[in-house]
Amino acid sequence: MDEILKEILARLEEMGRGNSRMENKIDDIQREMTKLRKENEELREENRMMRDAANGQLSRIEWLEREIRKRNVVMQGVEEEKNESEEQLMVKVKEVFNRMNLAALRETDITELRRIGKEREGLKRPVLMEVRTMNMKMEILRKKNKLRGTEIYINEDYPKEVQKQRRDLVKFMRTAREQGHEATLIYNKLRISGRIYTLEQLGEDEQTRKVVCEQTNMIYNPKRTVSDRSPYEKGKEENGGRAYKMMRNITNTDRTSKN
Repeated sequence: MDEILKEILARLEEMGRGNSRMENKIDDIQREMTKLRKENEELREENRMMRDAANGQLSRIEWLEREIRKRNVVMQGVEEEKNESEEQLMVKVKEVFNRMNLAALRETDITELRRIGKEREGLKRPVLMEVRTMNMKMEILRKKNKLRGTEIYINEDYPKEVQKQRRDLVKFMRTAREQGHEATLIYNKLRISGRIYTLEQLGEDEQTRKVVCEQTNMIYNPKRTVSDRSPYEKGKEENGGRAYKMMRNITNTDRTSKN
C-alpha cells in the first residue's frame, strides 16, 4: 500500500512540475505576444508617420507644380512649319491674340513660348506660353471664347494626371447637368450644386456614389453584375462594345427626351 501511495505522490509531483513548466511556457508565450503586439503597434505608427510624410511630400510637389504652371496657358491648333523659329511662332501667337482683341499684349509680356512634344510631320504641336502676370493669364482665358468656330483652343496648363482626372470628371459633369444641376470643374475636382467631390468619390465606391446622389438629388444607378445586364450591355465584352455603345446612346437619348 505504501508503495502505491509513494508512486501516486511521485506522479503527482511530476505532474505538478509539468504544470509549472507549462505555466512558465504560457508566461513566456504571453510575454512574447505582448512584445509582438508592441512591435506591431510601433510598426503601424511608423507606417502612419511615413504615409503622412509621403502625403505631405506629394502635397508639396503638387503645390510646386501648380506654382510653376500657374501663369501658363496651352494653345492648340496653331499651324506649325518645319524648323519653325521662336520668332515665327511669336508672329502666329500675336495673330491669335488679335482675333481675341488682345492686341495690347506685347512680346515682352510673354516670358516663355515653345512647342510641346516631338516634332512630327502633319502634327500641330500645342504651344506652351507663360505670361508675366496672373491678370494677363486670366484676361486670355476670359477671351478665349472669341476663338469659337476656329480650330484654335486655349486651356490651362494642367499636369498629365490632372488632365486625365478632368477628362473622367467631364462624364459626371455632363450627367449632373442633364439632371438639372449646376456642375463645374475646379482643377481636379467637380462641384455639383455647391458641393465639391473628387474623382474617387464619384467613381469607384458604390456607397459613396449613393451618398453623393442623395446629397445632390441625382438619379442613383447602382452598378450591376454581368448577369444582371441586358444583352446589348453584355455585348460590350463580346464584340468590342460597338453594339453596346450604339444601344446605350439610343437609351440615353430616350431618357434625356423623357426628362
